[in-house]
Amino acid sequence: RRRCRPLVVWARADNGKLMRVAMSLLIERYAHLDSSTPGLEAHFLWFVSAAPSEVLDTLGMTDPPSVGRIVIDTSMVLSWNADLGGRMGLHAAPAGGARLLEYYAATCRLLPIGAERRLPKGVRRRDDGRFFYADDQFARGLLEEGNGWRA
Repeated sequence: RRRCRPLVVWARADNGKLMRVAMSLLIERYAHLDSSTPGLEAHFLWFVSAAPSEVLDTLGMTDPPSVGRIVIDTSMVLSWNADLGGRMGLHAAPAGGARLLEYYAATCRLLPIGAERRLPKGVRRRDDGRFFYADDQFARGLLEEGNGWRA
């Protein structure tokens, strides 16, 4: 019953041509992962796949953007436009290991849920400590930071 929106991120290569650099699936109007604010909705990034920088370099993009950060920013912009305050969440795939957790926490600066907190109703997966989110206030700051690189 939820709407899933496929998204593609494009970036300009050194020769000026546009390249697809990431794909994602966004679940619209999912339960907000911060259980201290029950009843709120957010967008949820269900799947993210970014082209590795080595591949982009081979294809002629020698200074690639932080594609994962752009995918997260896109989900926050869509959440903002849907009157959800920029709230979004995601689950870091276990295959990404500690490196992916560090990426979402340090590079993307998302807030970790932590395995000790309960997830809200509507989230079917058990909490394994790999959930991250942005609430209204946090998303607003990240959105303002991203204004300079949105086209």
